[in-house]
Amino acid sequence: MRRPKVFISHSTSPANKPFLDQVYAALKQHDGGNSFDVFLDRKEITTGEEWHQKILKNLCTCDAVVILLSKKALASHWVKQEAAFSAMRRYGDLALKLVVVTLDKVTAQQIQACPYLGGVARLHDIQFQPKHKTPEEIIEELADLTIRPYSPLGDLLLKMSETLEYIKPATLERAIRLLDCNCVATLNWNTHLAHTLALSVASEQYKALENLSALMKGIGQS
Repeated sequence: MRRPKVFISHSTSPANKPFLDQVYAALKQHDGGNSFDVFLDRKEITTGEEWHQKILKNLCTCDAVVILLSKKALASHWVKQEAAFSAMRRYGDLALKLVVVTLDKVTAQQIQACPYLGGVARLHDIQFQPKHKTPEEIIEELADLTIRPYSPLGDLLLKMSETLEYIKPATLERAIRLLDCNCVATLNWNTHLAHTLALSVASEQYKALENLSALMKGIGQS
């Protein structure tokens, strides 16, 4: 029987790693045998594995997202995309749980001013008063977590990412520039580009069609 899945979104400095480990352990051990199925990249991804697709799949199929917003996370392209996509999923599924936890004294104003993260702050049904929370407080917010049906949006995003991998890297790079995405060097460059483009197209609810148009323009110029 499937357990509710919790996705932990983070970009953690060495100083915050003990807290990240505490949150992960608390969620895994919650209430004895009734623990959550927890996805934390550093725990679930092995060397050589296609980590882009695994992260995307778990982000699309999770029942809750715990977003740890440290100063490093505010500067992380991945965390911002994961948070923005989660907010977009939340607009279509109010039962999807989003738990925002601040570290390093990050303020609500910093979050609201951050590109991509504004969507999380604008969710009207969440009392957006971000603060540091203990692992126990995080579990309390997830107390009534239920298993969500698989999201058609998630399926579309996965297929888009898989399809984009067949396109030449130079073409994807052109589309990346059109969408003003940030990319970091990685061994699986084409997969990384495809993953970034797919998330960028979907992450900004009000710009999704505009982003898709820019993406198709970039591909069409190849």
